[in-house]
Amino acid sequence: MKSNQKQKDLIQSRRAILKRSSGGAALLPEDRLLLDLAKKRYLNEKGEAAVFALHKSILEDRYHCWFHGIRHLTIDVMGYVYWKGHLVECYRPKWAQTKTASKYANEIARRCRVLEKKGIVCDLRTVVVEWKESTILKNKN
Repeated sequence: MKSNQKQKDLIQSRRAILKRSSGGAALLPEDRLLLDLAKKRYLNEKGEAAVFALHKSILEDRYHCWFHGIRHLTIDVMGYVYWKGHLVECYRPKWAQTKTASKYANEIARRCRVLEKKGIVCDLRTVVVEWKESTILKNKN
């Protein structure tokens, strides 16, 4: 049987995680599931340890939810894709988890790196709407 104090700590950790992650929107799907299981008290000791570890990583600002594992690329629950916090694309959430979306996400990241090397701000306009690689590469500043 779980101690009351451990259960209280688990509830406090879950609440703190949700508060720091925009209600869970900035979490990976499996981490949102973990918190849901914690809410329903369906966790064993390993699951509880995972909640405490997640809480610690968020408090220490070590938690990053990279979209398709691509550093600096994130996605929210609505499908908005960000490069270092700047909106650069929008995907349908269900489609965003496909292999095809992963291919496109890698292309978006490549474009962002090219633009950054040129000193150009990465946003939806520069990365998608007005993207012309030949023009970008020609203007080598």
